[in-house]
Amino acid sequence: MSDVLLYLGGRYLAAKGRWDETEALFLAKGFDRVFPPRANITRIAAKLRDDIDMRRPGAHLYGAGAFGVAPAVAAYD
Repeated sequence: MSDVLLYLGGRYLAAKGRWDETEALFLAKGFDRVFPPRANITRIAAKLRDDIDMRRPGAHLYGAGAFGVAPAVAAYD
């Protein structure tokens, strides 16, 4: 499944505990990105766009910005 992006976030992750531990747990399980509850959906969409753009042929040579998409900022604001 290396061609599939796995994202997780929202209420599912609203468990008690430290966010950094929760995030590390799901990243270790193979998720590409893990977002906390109440993460900004616009910034999540930008991260997804960046990840998709980086998978395009030649992206490793030029970066996501070469495809007309500016790199996203943190999705946690």
